[in-house]
Amino acid sequence: MVIHMMKKRQRDVIAWGAMQFLRDPTRRGQRISQTDRWLLLAARVLILGCLIGALSQPLFHATRSSGVAGLPMQVILIDDTRSTLADGRFDQIRRTADQLMGSFPTDTPIEIWAVGNPPRRIIDEVTDNRSDATNITLSQIRSSLSDYRPRGGSGNFTDAVHRVVVASVEADKSRRELHNEDFAVDTPMDVWLITDDTAAGWNPPLSASAMLPDPNHRLHIIQACKPIPPLHQWCVTSVESSRRTITTNDTIEVSATIANLGTRPSPKVTGVWKQNGRPVAETPVKTLQPDEQLSLQTETTVLSAGTHDFTFELKPGGGAASDSMPDDDSGHVVINAVGEMPLLVIRGPRGPFNQSPSAADFLAAALGRNSGAWASAANDMASDGDANNRRNESLFHPEVYSAAELDDLDWRRYPAIVWLGGVELPSKVLNRLINRVRQGAGLWITLDSKTDRESMNDVLHKRVFNIPTEARSKSDDGTNGIIGELVINYSHDQLQRLHPPEPTDPILSPLSDTERLDLDLVRIRRRIDLHPPRGHASSRVLLRTFEGNPVAILSGLGRGRVVLQALPMDPSWSNFALSKSFVVWVLQVLDHLSQPVGENYNLASGQMFRKNVKEIDHEYELTTPTGQTEVLIALPQLGQSLNQSHADQSAGVVRFDRTDQPGLYRLQDSDEDTESIVFSVAGDPSESALFVDSAETLTRLADTPRVNLYRQSTGIELQSIITSIPEDQSRGRSGTPLWPALLIGLMIAISLETFLAGYAALRRYGRLRNRDVDPIAMGTHRSDLHSPSQPDIPRPPKGSLV
Repeated sequence: MVIHMMKKRQRDVIAWGAMQFLRDPTRRGQRISQTDRWLLLAARVLILGCLIGALSQPLFHATRSSGVAGLPMQVILIDDTRSTLADGRFDQIRRTADQLMGSFPTDTPIEIWAVGNPPRRIIDEVTDNRSDATNITLSQIRSSLSDYRPRGGSGNFTDAVHRVVVASVEADKSRRELHNEDFAVDTPMDVWLITDDTAAGWNPPLSASAMLPDPNHRLHIIQACKPIPPLHQWCVTSVESSRRTITTNDTIEVSATIANLGTRPSPKVTGVWKQNGRPVAETPVKTLQPDEQLSLQTETTVLSAGTHDFTFELKPGGGAASDSMPDDDSGHVVINAVGEMPLLVIRGPRGPFNQSPSAADFLAAALGRNSGAWASAANDMASDGDANNRRNESLFHPEVYSAAELDDLDWRRYPAIVWLGGVELPSKVLNRLINRVRQGAGLWITLDSKTDRESMNDVLHKRVFNIPTEARSKSDDGTNGIIGELVINYSHDQLQRLHPPEPTDPILSPLSDTERLDLDLVRIRRRIDLHPPRGHASSRVLLRTFEGNPVAILSGLGRGRVVLQALPMDPSWSNFALSKSFVVWVLQVLDHLSQPVGENYNLASGQMFRKNVKEIDHEYELTTPTGQTEVLIALPQLGQSLNQSHADQSAGVVRFDRTDQPGLYRLQDSDEDTESIVFSVAGDPSESALFVDSAETLTRLADTPRVNLYRQSTGIELQSIITSIPEDQSRGRSGTPLWPALLIGLMIAISLETFLAGYAALRRYGRLRNRDVDPIAMGTHRSDLHSPSQPDIPRPPKGSLV
């Protein structure tokens, strides 16, 4: 402004006789110049004012709405687990949450979460009606709540409340920093958990300190649903298959478990089996008493490669199967049909004649292969040329190597390895074998009389079962190791039999069907005594005799699995290798051993889905059970899938971790017209138990001063509850920030000042003043003064004296 005032300096006045004719235009130009200077001064003052105002960050205080003002952060948690899907109970929870948000003052900061497992923020912004346009408004969050679809999974409210409170504290801190409000660690917060009247999701022990990390936080539990009247409650608790990965034209067994989780007997209904959405069989379901279960089975053949979903659902014809929660009346399992998988078989040295079938030959025969030289030419011709006779070939293709042929082997090709007879391996080969198992491959070790028990015990203790060698006895006979002495049953009466596995065994349940299999006819003449390791959490007896002697032990090693078998595949030890049960035994064991390195298409809730693909940066479209679609991008990865050779490695991987909603998911290539990939997510059957009273559990929790319990059965007055909440005195300065508007005004003022300054300069020195300046002062040539052009000669007005 000083520079502006200095430009208004006095000029010398020179008298001139003809000035009287120019006096009026000069005065008029001086008035215009004075106006320009004042406008320019106002623009420059406006620039300084906007700059100072923007730097001071003023806040605009709007008039508060009626009601309670100054509430602290309000965190609303809605229960969207499976128990809320019954009888439209989630709609009641949604309406209660909407009424609760509508009862808060308009300037109350709100966060809303779904409290299923894992908890999810329904809208990823803190709602604050006083904030600028970049924040989510209260109407937007209420609209998001009305569009939210429940997931129907499991829940752990104790853990969920704690995680949500920690995340909300950080969000409240960020919001206060954005609005220049004071923040303290002990800032109060109200948490509203809106749920049903069941005990599902409340995992004991319950305590306020475990859910609320700060003593200033308060928990309000609202049971928005009234009790359900006594009814039957169907639930398909699980659908399983005998094997998860098979080859084409293979037959598998699919089983389903149904339970009545209600308080009344269930009616008779019909169960429908579906393959890829098409009905393939029907099974009658008898009446079930409360808490009674029923297991049903069917067989099916898979004809084409790819993923196939098998569904068992209760047929709701005539309303017979209808109950309070129809969402759990069906279950799914996904089978993956692929080509051949290489199986590494390590054998000992052959005998001098090689005329009788070896253990590798019996293993290949169980897999539908023909690897022995003893096979007839007719069988060779049939297995090579007749496609119909090759339909019984299994998924695994055995590749037999001796211990001396393993030096240059590519171990990454094999999902499972069979170590026949436990022959001694070179140290280098043994290290590669153990490392491959730690990476996820399965190892099957069979023992015979030629096995060096002391050496094998050292390998098992140091490498497989991870038991320190100091814990073993120092005796020379090695009877205190895992592998004991050779046991021989001489007489026919002493021959031992195999005990059938339990029907609920997750690995050997098909072997328990003694009506269709001949496991009861198996007799053991010789075996190796096994001593299962004590205190090893991942080890268990897989198969035993009726006397309780272990025949096979299952253990874990890194990501892989290990099976130790006390019988060789030799008929001189037992007739197990000659029975039909042996085929089922081999297929079940190899299927379980190869699962860690295979692609899993049957997930638990919250488990990440991974799919190996050949290209990176490629788009895939994922469809969730609710019909929503998401776009996934293939990311780079190292490794390869099971049915690929080493030269054809998978370059990318597709990942999806929001698998918290039970049902079938479909992954489709966005660019290619190929078959979609299906995977299943299983729900938690405990969430279907609706008739569990939570009154005692929550009453004990509500005895804590920081926890309040409100039941719909006794009436809930939200306005009176909110009125009783104390105001937050730690909020400090609050209001709508004005600095963005001041910055815009600053830019406008700068533009106005630039225009006014340029306009004034043009009027004073530029073309706008060309006719008012002295031509001699401007450097006009004197010859031009004596020869003016006709248009430049000024003409006096009429009536003037010249």
